[in-house]
Amino acid sequence: MKKSIGRALVAAMACSLTLGGCGGTDTEDLTQTTEQPLPGTIIKVYGCEPSRPLIPSDTVDECGGQLINAMFSRLVRFDSKGKPQNDLAEEITHNERMTRYTIRLVDGRSFSDGSPVRSSSFTRAWSWAANPANGQAGSMLFSNIKGYEDLQQAETPKDAQLSGLKVVDDLTFTVDLSAPSATFPILIGTLAYAPLPQSFYKDPVAFGSRPITSGPYRFESWTHRKVVKIRRSATYTGDIGIRNAGVDFLVYSDPASALSDVQAGRLDVITTVPDSARKSFVEDSSLQSYNKAGSGLELLAIPTGMEHFGQDREGRLRRRAISMAIDRRTLIEETLDNLAQQPTDFTSPTIPGWSEDLKGEEHLRYRAEAAREAWSQADAIRMWPHDRSLPLVCVTEEGTGAFYEGLAASVRNALGIDVEVRTVPTRAALLSGLDKGEYGQAAFSARILPDYPSPEAYLNQGFVAIGDGTRSPAGSEVLQGRDLSGYASPVFGNLLKKAGEAQGVDEANGLYQEAEETLLEDLPSIPLFIVNNVGAGSRRVRGLVPGWNGWPSFWDLSREEHDN
Repeated sequence: MKKSIGRALVAAMACSLTLGGCGGTDTEDLTQTTEQPLPGTIIKVYGCEPSRPLIPSDTVDECGGQLINAMFSRLVRFDSKGKPQNDLAEEITHNERMTRYTIRLVDGRSFSDGSPVRSSSFTRAWSWAANPANGQAGSMLFSNIKGYEDLQQAETPKDAQLSGLKVVDDLTFTVDLSAPSATFPILIGTLAYAPLPQSFYKDPVAFGSRPITSGPYRFESWTHRKVVKIRRSATYTGDIGIRNAGVDFLVYSDPASALSDVQAGRLDVITTVPDSARKSFVEDSSLQSYNKAGSGLELLAIPTGMEHFGQDREGRLRRRAISMAIDRRTLIEETLDNLAQQPTDFTSPTIPGWSEDLKGEEHLRYRAEAAREAWSQADAIRMWPHDRSLPLVCVTEEGTGAFYEGLAASVRNALGIDVEVRTVPTRAALLSGLDKGEYGQAAFSARILPDYPSPEAYLNQGFVAIGDGTRSPAGSEVLQGRDLSGYASPVFGNLLKKAGEAQGVDEANGLYQEAEETLLEDLPSIPLFIVNNVGAGSRRVRGLVPGWNGWPSFWDLSREEHDN
C-alpha cells in the first residue's frame, strides 16, 4: 500500500548560533509592497566568507548555507513560516512501513547550465555525499538510507553508490531506508540533499568555487573575502516569483560598518547585530529591525560519566537542581540584551512540534527553593564534598562569557557550591578537547543547530550517538555521533523508534514530545536559552521576512528606489 504526501513537504539547513548571527522577523512590522520589482535591482546583503567550497553536502556554516539555499532547489522547501511544499518533487509516496519512498520529479526543470534535472541527479549526488572517501560534512544526513554502512568500509571507491537508491526512469526513483521514518520527506529538504549535474563529477574542486545550480539564482562570481554575487537564473522554471535581478553578499570585517551602511541605505539587509547596537537597534527608526526566537538551542552538557552526575537517582537530582538554580530570565536580560528566550523544551518555537507545557517543563524554570531541596535529596544519597567545585567550560568566541559567569553565580547562590568557569577560544577547540578526554569531569556549553525543522533534528543531534561517535573526516568542527553527554536511555530510544514508525508527522511529533519528557526527567543536557534571530533592513527594502532558520527568502526582496 502506498500513501501520498503530495505537494506539501520541506526542510532546510542550520544557521550560526553566535548571538546575533541569524535573522528572524516581526512580519507585521515589515511593510510589503505590490509594486513590481525593478528588473535591474541588485539586492545588497551583509555576507561573510564561506568556510568551505560551495557544494551543498559540504556546507556547515551560515556564510555558505544562505548561498546554497538561494542557489539550489531541493525536492522540497519551506516558506517563511515553515509551511512545507514540494519543489523539484511532483509527488512523494511511501509504503505502509515508511521504509520505501518513491519520488516523482517535476518534468522540465534544469540546472543553470541547461542540463536537465533527472533522477540520477539525486541518486548519484546523495551517494557521493554519503561516501566518506569524499569527506563531506553532511555525510551523516544520509545514514538512514540502505547501504550507508557499506560505504563506510575502508578503501570504498569514491563513486560507490548507496544500495538503497534505485532509478526507475528519468523522473522517478526509489529510496529504501534502513529504519522507518515519517520525517524523511522533511529531511530531504536539507541543503545536503540538493541534486548535482553530471559535470560536477568531472571536477568537484572547480565546482566548489563556481557551482552550477538548480534554483532561482545562478552563481555569478566570488571575489574571496570581498563579495559573492548570484544572479537570477534564466533556466529556472519553478514557481518561486523572483522580485530582483540578483543578490550581492558583501563581506564586512566589522558588522558595525555594515549596520551604518544599512542605516544610510547603502546596504539593504544585515542578518546580525554588532555589540554596539544590541540595546538600540530595535528602536532605531532608520531601520526595519527584528528580534524573534530562532532555531538554535544552547545547552549545558553534563557528561554522564562525571562523578555525582551518573544516570542514577543522585545524578538526576543534581542535574535538576542545577537547572532550577539558573535564573535564565535575568541572565538573558542582563547578559544577552534580550537577544534570546527561555526554553520550555528541547526544541524552539520556530519548529513544528514545539511545546511549552510538557511534563517536567518546570525543571527549566528558576525555582531556587526547589533546587536546594533536590540538591539536599541528592546529598542524602551521596554527599557532595565540601571542597569540590563544579567546573564549567564555555567558548569565548560566541559572546556568551558573561552569561556563563552569571550562570555560575546563580548556581552558587542557590545551592551554596563553588562553580568554576573555564574558557576555550573556539568551538573547534572545545570539540578537540572533548575528543582528547580533557572535559570528562566538567560541564560544558553545547549547542543544537537543527538541519531541518523537526524535533527529530534536535533529539538525534543532541542525544543519539551514531556509528562510533567519532568526528567527520570533513573536520573537527563536524560531529558524526553528536551525543556529547554520553546519554543512554532505553525508554528514550524506544520512543524515537516509535516516532520513526509513526503514520505521519503529527503522530511522530507527539512521540517526540514524549521522548522530550524523558529528557526533562533525566536532563543529560540542560536547555539554557534559545538564540533569537536578529537583524535589520533599510527602510527602502520590501519583502524582508526571514524564515525558520533565519535566512531571508532572497527572491522575495525588492527595493524602492526613492526615499520613504
